[in-house]
Amino acid sequence: MIELYLIAPIVVFILGLTFVLVWVGDRLNRAALLWGLSHFSLSIASFSGFYFQLHQTPIFGAISLLLTSYFLATFYGANEFLQGRSASHRRLILNTFCIAFVVGVVGFGIDQLAGRMLVVSTMILLYFSSAYQFTRRLHLPLVGLVFLFRGMALLLFFTDMPSFSTSHQPTLTVAINSMSSVLLGLVLVYVVVRQTFNRLNQVINWLPDPVIAFRPDGVTTFCNQSFAKLFGFDTPTKLIGGKHVALLASDNMEWQKLALHINSVVSARPMSAPIVVEQEVTTAAGTTFSSEITLSTFVDLGNLIVLAQIRDLSERKKAEEERIKLVTTDAITGLPNRLLIEQQLQQVLWEAEREGTIAAALLIDIDRFKTVNEILGYEQGNAVIHEIGQILTTQKLPRYLLGRLSGAQFVLVMTDLPNRTGILEIESTAKKICGLLKREIRQGDINFKMFVSIGIALSDSAQNPQMLLQHAEAALRETKLSRKGEWGFFNSGMDARLVETLRMESLLRNAIANNELQLYYQPIIDAKNSELVKVEALIRWNSPVLGWVSPAIFIPLAEQSELIIDIGSWVLKEAVEQASRWKKLDVNAPVISINVSVKQFVSREFEQLLFTTLEAHTVQTNQIELELTETLFANDQGELSSLLKRLYEAGFGLSLDDFGTGYSSLSYLSKFNLTTVKIDRSFISGLEIDDRSHSLVRAIIAMGHSLGLKVVAEGVETSAQSRILIAEECDYLQGYLFGKPAPSDTFFQLD
Repeated sequence: MIELYLIAPIVVFILGLTFVLVWVGDRLNRAALLWGLSHFSLSIASFSGFYFQLHQTPIFGAISLLLTSYFLATFYGANEFLQGRSASHRRLILNTFCIAFVVGVVGFGIDQLAGRMLVVSTMILLYFSSAYQFTRRLHLPLVGLVFLFRGMALLLFFTDMPSFSTSHQPTLTVAINSMSSVLLGLVLVYVVVRQTFNRLNQVINWLPDPVIAFRPDGVTTFCNQSFAKLFGFDTPTKLIGGKHVALLASDNMEWQKLALHINSVVSARPMSAPIVVEQEVTTAAGTTFSSEITLSTFVDLGNLIVLAQIRDLSERKKAEEERIKLVTTDAITGLPNRLLIEQQLQQVLWEAEREGTIAAALLIDIDRFKTVNEILGYEQGNAVIHEIGQILTTQKLPRYLLGRLSGAQFVLVMTDLPNRTGILEIESTAKKICGLLKREIRQGDINFKMFVSIGIALSDSAQNPQMLLQHAEAALRETKLSRKGEWGFFNSGMDARLVETLRMESLLRNAIANNELQLYYQPIIDAKNSELVKVEALIRWNSPVLGWVSPAIFIPLAEQSELIIDIGSWVLKEAVEQASRWKKLDVNAPVISINVSVKQFVSREFEQLLFTTLEAHTVQTNQIELELTETLFANDQGELSSLLKRLYEAGFGLSLDDFGTGYSSLSYLSKFNLTTVKIDRSFISGLEIDDRSHSLVRAIIAMGHSLGLKVVAEGVETSAQSRILIAEECDYLQGYLFGKPAPSDTFFQLD
């Protein structure tokens, strides 16, 4: 007879150790851990149970009972894990105590033999149920057969009942049970290893990125489904054993470059980090795409293996191209923006210097484009910008550059021009562009005249792209000041003027906040009785840096930027506030005439600002007159007509300033709701000596009266001029003869 405790516990313990080692290699394989714990507990339970039988020591009986119960609970838990049902450690402990309670009640409360028979019967039931699960549910019939064999081996204990309750068993029973335990343990080790392999194989095989493993001689040892599909194979197995590494290169040159990287990977033993290379890969369909190949190595059974993972960079490249396009391309026109133009200009300037040619930057600016946006709306404004971009594209030769720099500015760069005849070509192009973009924009009853001005700078005057564009900007400023709608070339004197202009603009921006602006008032008298009836509010600027600056200088500067709106708003508020102060002083408060710029009048905020300001100072509308220039009426916009009508009906005075000096304006007097027309001072200055001026003034006064308008004569400086105007029945007179402009605090002190 052989003592069981000398064989069975050792075999079972070794099997438990094997399972734990498998689990250490794959911590996700919980079945290996549970089977390891179950075999450890069974081994110790067998030994402690034998010792309890020999000495009847209760503590060994309790240990054997608990560990046997834990074996049954963890063994069953491992089987459940393989079927996707995982029990917590708390649940396993609860099952252990439940089993121990039942077995303890039978074994210690009734009969030890009955208790042992219950334990063995439970184990047989566990093995038979496991045989069913592995055969029918996990589709592992050979494993199920081993479980069945193990359960039948335990049935041998019931063939010799006298020895069942002792530590001495028949040799055949011991041998069969030991062999079945070892066989079952080995099979279960195979199951857990196979489970780990299958999981890793599934992950790698169905990775979206193609993966191939090969020896240094190029023989493929593994590849996944994505790799096989990429190169036209049904299954990965068809590539195993062949040399397919060359598929990673699109041509021989690419292969040589890749081979160098592979050799560097192979020679790096051990490899500290993977090598990443970008490679063009050609698929079985013949399409080529950019890829990122990550090369690494590992040792498999003593053989060095190179692992290559291929990542398609097409989407990343496309996204990068889209990002670059967004950064360097104008969204409305699709043309290059300032960033890209400056990059391209760097190459243009270098080539012009090397070839002895010239390049020209034509800075094209849409005059008064903000008015288009404010009147027609930004959507229509964007449509205009898009149309202009298309028109300019038709004038662009393949070697030229064209881009949109900002809201209303485009640049056309003419390249490879000969030094002598190039200027003629530049002027011809500028003239053509001005003609093409001079047009009328119509939408409903809105008719807007649009034109462009162009500043031109040559490459021989600039050292870098930024300087070339700066020179073109300086030329554009000069052109817009002197002859809008045309073009002009940059000259060296413009640099100094540009610096001075920018300096003055910077100071003007701070003038309002620093209280540097002031309103002066010039009297307008009734020609019949010489009484004061109106004053014109005139802005003055006393700069701490520049001193007194003439309005003829800073007003045009403000009109080129958005400063004119801020300044106009300040003038309006200050003039209305002054009207309120004069009214409170109980003086014979005159009507205050306020000059309103085109940009301010057509802005969406002007009407609301006007009424809000009057309400805040309790000033009546008939105390304010708005002076408007002929430029405003030249656009003939429907919205302008309705706004003038609302202001007229509200009681405001509406005066047409500088009549006769700008556009043909006879139709404005009858078309728009006006109250006053002001004869420009240029007609008054020669009134006493020039019969033609006299006739024109007489005609304007008569025409104004026939339309129900009051007439104001500006620039009256002599008594002779005053007598003639009174004789011609002019309504109001204004000029130095009656008073120079003065600040409000001294205005009524003048004689």
